Amino acid sequence: MSVKKNFIYNFCYQILIMILPLITTPYISRVIGPEGVGIQSYTYSIANYFVLFAMLGINNHGNRSIAMIRDDKEKLNRTFSSIYSMQFIMSTIMILLYSLYIMFIAKENKIIFLIQAIYIISALLDINWFFFGIEQFKLTVIRNAIIKLFSVLSIFIFVKNSSDLYLYSLILSLGTLIGQFVL
Repeated sequence: MSVKKNFIYNFCYQILIMILPLITTPYISRVIGPEGVGIQSYTYSIANYFVLFAMLGINNHGNRSIAMIRDDKEKLNRTFSSIYSMQFIMSTIMILLYSLYIMFIAKENKIIFLIQAIYIISALLDINWFFFGIEQFKLTVIRNAIIKLFSVLSIFIFVKNSSDLYLYSLILSLGTLIGQFVL
């Protein structure tokens, strides 16, 4: 696939992910309220630290390593297995540490923290780096766009008041997990 097409796919996706929050943020702010938005943002930020540690450098290293040997099937299999093994180990460690965080440190909003664990589990399945390395941007971008649009639609259908904060968190976390699982 040409560099031009890959650029167009990425450009369109970046525009989409900039536009969607402009659509959902006013609705979520009104429906969930400032406290709910704060809880979601706080719990997500904590979970995101665990994802960052789980994926520390894997996306860049994996993308670059796969791109260098993408035409050699044997090396490609070996490199993928090696990188994914490290990702699996790190993600598993972070899932265990996050579980300890929820049990011993998180005092409030434990349900939302538990829902955010789905987001950390999705790091275990994240192989976007592989598809970018073999230059399959179309597959990744189309999959991500469909999942994002489905998540936005789900938010408007299911999140109706401040007591639906757990649904909002679940939709966001499951959207990420489903996106990774599809790949």
